[in-house]
Parts: sequence; structure tokens; C-alpha cells
Amino acid sequence: MKLEELYEKYVYDIQLERKKSSLDSFMYKYKVAYDFYGNCEIEEITYDSVKNLQRYLFIEREFSAVYTNHIVRVVKQLLEFAYKHDYIGYYCLDNINNVQDTRVVEKEYYDLKTYQEFSSFISDKEDHLIFDMLFFFRVKTW
Repeated sequence: MKLEELYEKYVYDIQLERKKSSLDSFMYKYKVAYDFYGNCEIEEITYDSVKNLQRYLFIEREFSAVYTNHIVRVVKQLLEFAYKHDYIGYYCLDNINNVQDTRVVEKEYYDLKTYQEFSSFISDKEDHLIFDMLFFFRVKTW
């Protein structure tokens, strides 16, 4: 079964259960996934292809981690629907469910007290200016 055919069956199945705004949101996210996969066979959507989708969205398209995860969940929802209706076997779904969410490592920010402690050890005026510049560009707020 092709991805577009699965999508049409899924939308037909859920359109009485969801508000129009929720359905529109799902459809838009699907279109983003469709741009990546095209109208491929649903069995071709593998663990590796979903990881590549994450990389494509997060790195190349520069989507946020949260939005990337929403789009991946749309793909997972479609495959869960396919499994529920016996369009695919469990092996396809099991691999996809092992894909972890995209996460952004939190940056460490210094507070004002830490900044003052560090800067108090710098005696050279030029070094202090460089430290202030580096601190300013790397730290958003304290």
C-alpha cells in the first residue's frame, strides 16, 4: 500500500472524531512528511528512514525539536493505523516505535554571581574585555 492511500484511509476514518482545526494540523504535518517520503510503499518506512526524516527536518529544514517530533508522531500514527487494519505487520511498527524523540541538549548558562567570580580573577584589561565579549555572546541572560 502506498503512503498517500494510507493517509486517505486514515483521514476518512478519523474525520468524524476530530475537530477541523486538529485535522488541518494533522494534514499539514503529513504534507511535510510526504515531501520527504513521496508516495512510497508504507513497508519502506523503516527505523533508518524515520531517523533520516528527523535529521532532514531538524538540520536541513531547521524545524524545532518539538515540531520535528510532531511530524514523526504523524508518521507513527499512520503506521499504527496501518498495523491496526492489517496493512503492515508488527515488525514494521515495532521498529518505528523505537525511534527516540529529537532532543536539544540544554545549554549551561552562568548567573551573575558566577560571572562576577570569574571576572574577578582577570586582572589584565584586554583579557577582561575579551572575557566580557565571550560571556556576552555565549550567555543570553542571567
